[in-house]
Amino acid sequence: RVGAYPHPPKQKASSGELAFQEQIRVRLNSASEQWQQTKILRHLPALVLAAASSNEVAMEAPWHGFSAGLFTYALTQYLWQATPATTIHTSLSRTAGTVSQLAASQQPQLITQQSPQNLFLNDYLPTASSMGADGVVTAVEDNSKTAQLWLAGLPAMVIEYCSNNSLLRIDSASSSVQLQIRSKDGLTAKAKLVSASASDNYQLEVGQLVQESVRVVPRNLGLTVALDLNLQRIERVDATSAFAGISSVSSVVTTSEQPADYLFGRVLAVYTAALSETDPSVKKEGYGLFYLSGDLIRNTSGTTGEAVKSAVNRLTNKLDILLAAKLLRLTANEGSSRLGVRASLEVVSPEPRLVMQRETWRASSLTAQCPPWCDLSTTEEGVTTSSVSAQPNTYYSDLKLGINEGSIPTLEIGSRIKYRLENYSDQPVYFMMVGFDTSSKAIALYQIQPLEAGSQPNEKPIIKEGMISPGETLTIPQDTAAFNWIISGLPGIAEIQLICSLAPFPKAIKALQAARHPQGEGERIGNLFYPLPIVQALLQDLHDASAVAPEVIGSISDNYALDVNTWATLSFIYQVV
Repeated sequence: RVGAYPHPPKQKASSGELAFQEQIRVRLNSASEQWQQTKILRHLPALVLAAASSNEVAMEAPWHGFSAGLFTYALTQYLWQATPATTIHTSLSRTAGTVSQLAASQQPQLITQQSPQNLFLNDYLPTASSMGADGVVTAVEDNSKTAQLWLAGLPAMVIEYCSNNSLLRIDSASSSVQLQIRSKDGLTAKAKLVSASASDNYQLEVGQLVQESVRVVPRNLGLTVALDLNLQRIERVDATSAFAGISSVSSVVTTSEQPADYLFGRVLAVYTAALSETDPSVKKEGYGLFYLSGDLIRNTSGTTGEAVKSAVNRLTNKLDILLAAKLLRLTANEGSSRLGVRASLEVVSPEPRLVMQRETWRASSLTAQCPPWCDLSTTEEGVTTSSVSAQPNTYYSDLKLGINEGSIPTLEIGSRIKYRLENYSDQPVYFMMVGFDTSSKAIALYQIQPLEAGSQPNEKPIIKEGMISPGETLTIPQDTAAFNWIISGLPGIAEIQLICSLAPFPKAIKALQAARHPQGEGERIGNLFYPLPIVQALLQDLHDASAVAPEVIGSISDNYALDVNTWATLSFIYQVV
């Protein structure tokens, strides 16, 4: 849907709405008195946040139990998890990246008369916790042992598929004080106090913040495909029948009011005429897959006269790739992970610059805190190295900050890049990199061990996961003489997921070994032709590493149970130009 609201506006405000309005007035009056006493706030510039640029459409999407604008929800969720030392620029840039996963052509905008790189969130908004939160207790019952929760701090995809028995901890309380979700409806959930070691006298209170502890998600997830309403009835019938035979598709919907992952429809000639000039893969007037925003997914358009069933069968491999992307995104937990890792994406040439940096905020908040006004010469996107390390990292001071105000970071075709990964935990961290290029093709980092002397001629090289020792930093690629990571392909949105764990990835590596016959040795970025079984194996590895006891979360045969202390998935989303 585009800028539409499913319910007509009320003619008169309800008593509850009027009471809420009065609460806001009281809070604003109180805050105004405090602000007048703070000199720095008198000089803060005004900021205007726009969901899209003036020539773009702002999208709204339905989820189970609620609907919201893509930008509105992404920004709200990010603000819940952000820490006080986060800059305004970072907030908008991260929000833009999240929006681009569902609406590639929608670019949120930040309008201000001053650069937002020196402006922090806590200058404009109060921060209730130095470590962020995923939700809040809104009501208690059952002698204060059961809570109603508002979980707007979780990403939309996570809240959509987060299952019963997921665990959350009370912020500022002992880690043993945990809540277990018993039921969920949209953004609200009912949870019960399950801490066995907590005092029997412990009582939940309204207003307590909660943070994710164990994420329980179903194993048998599929894609939901919506059918374009412009298709004729016979086309919709044929498409529904054809999708029923695709294992990666779990359901087909025919109304815009129902949640969906992608849209199946006919590619109009007027649309392909504009795209075919820059993308030779676009065919005229065939069927194709679209993002919910209406943007065509590359390499999915067919030829004129193609039958619906043939078109759906042609898309089988692409649907597997899109399901793999969905599962990978479901592991994203930069805001809730407590595994101490940080990574940055840097341009090596033609001009060295720092593109973006990602880190596990709650793990970093457990170490040294960054004061509100950090030395920005060692800062990227408003997060300083001092926030995660007692020793200042002067490396970044030599790099130009290549950032755009409130937009997705950009990389030019032909740029040579590298990733820098830091382990500031006290244990070895294993990692894999899987992503999707601008053509929606899966790619992966292959770390190929050289064959031993005396190996058979037909023996395949062995692939391994990466490993970084406690307190160490490494770059990817490590040997630039043997391998350079060059940005190539067509313009568009690309994403790389860096998955880190306290345990190796034996099942994922085995699946990766079976899916591709690696050539040469050392590091390689190559196509991942069958990503779905590899991503499923990766989730199983994370589940095994978490080792959550069945008695804690009940039956685990139908679910993955992932402990935020054992894994971290950092997302790098950028635009290739």
